[in-house]
Amino acid sequence: MPDSPLDSLRKAVHLSPDNVPLLTLFAHACIDAWNFEEGMAAFESILKIDPKNQSAQTGIAQILFKMGKKSEAMVRLEAQLDKNTLDPPGILLYSRVLASQGDKQRSREFYRRALSADPALKNPEFEKELDTMSTPDNPSSDRPVKVPAAGPERSDAPAGRSGADEIDDLLNSIVEEFNPAGTAITFEDVGGMHAVKEEIKMKILYPLNNPELFKAYGKKIGGGILLYGPPGCGKTLISKAIAGEIKASFISIGLHQILDMWLGNSEKNL
Repeated sequence: MPDSPLDSLRKAVHLSPDNVPLLTLFAHACIDAWNFEEGMAAFESILKIDPKNQSAQTGIAQILFKMGKKSEAMVRLEAQLDKNTLDPPGILLYSRVLASQGDKQRSREFYRRALSADPALKNPEFEKELDTMSTPDNPSSDRPVKVPAAGPERSDAPAGRSGADEIDDLLNSIVEEFNPAGTAITFEDVGGMHAVKEEIKMKILYPLNNPELFKAYGKKIGGGILLYGPPGCGKTLISKAIAGEIKASFISIGLHQILDMWLGNSEKNL
């Protein structure tokens, strides 16, 4: 039985392990075959020979993205972006990563930059994906919009507070009951949400705990994460866990505690 194209390339690389064009061809063939382990090893071999090889750097980010490690892929791409070393395929990949995180506006911007640098990168399927992506101002027709059910108003609820506020307060009181004041909450106390925890680690915890490492890769430390979702999905709990992970103080403030109908009172409350 004749060798497959991937097997033939593997044998060629074995005979000529320092051939960068051959390693690049083999690495991309591995990606096409979803053989990520060998593809990653091939790109890393290229970087040992040529540390500034843009194709290899983009290739590693592409493998990470395909493996679902989107935050790690973004960190690598942004490090290249900060140094102005991101090649056109890398710009396109960065656009795809942004799209996967729901950032349609920036995704479109970088997609245009990629096409401007290399028109051959035009991808009609990705363009269709961008066109159908939902935004807060223009929800997609295939995404159901939840409408709150009508119900009797509660006369005992304080002005400016909603049922969602009361649910959050109830959840916070439950958390405090099982985790008394002074006891730090960490990720170990938060069940599930593994993907969210990984995103937070990559965006907040790792940069704060390893500033020199991120500085060495040209990655700026700072920024924030927007947590969104219905009451009771764990936004406040995981926020407290972030504070616990970095041994920082945490202050939870509801909008109803700040806003006031009288001029100047909202600023005073804040």
